[in-house]
Amino acid sequence: MRRASGIVCIGLIFAYIYFASASVFHAVMQRTAEGLIEGERTELAHLEKEYFALGKRVDQRVALDFGLIKVQNKHFVNRSAHVGVATPKGTGDF
Repeated sequence: MRRASGIVCIGLIFAYIYFASASVFHAVMQRTAEGLIEGERTELAHLEKEYFALGKRVDQRVALDFGLIKVQNKHFVNRSAHVGVATPKGTGDF
């Protein structure tokens, strides 16, 4: 009986050591994976930034491909002379 309880006790000690080391190993691996994921997110953000910056660039060839034509006579409108102030009905001035 003492021998069986001794074997069970030794088995429990080894199980404790195994599960404790496995827990530490998985915690370290999780932190490592999180660091790698953060690095990948940073790289992805830089690539997206570059993609959108390049996507906003329109040159003459791209404009012609879209069917746009060069404007010969340019006319500009000055809106500041024609903009009024709107007030709610019946309240008068602000």
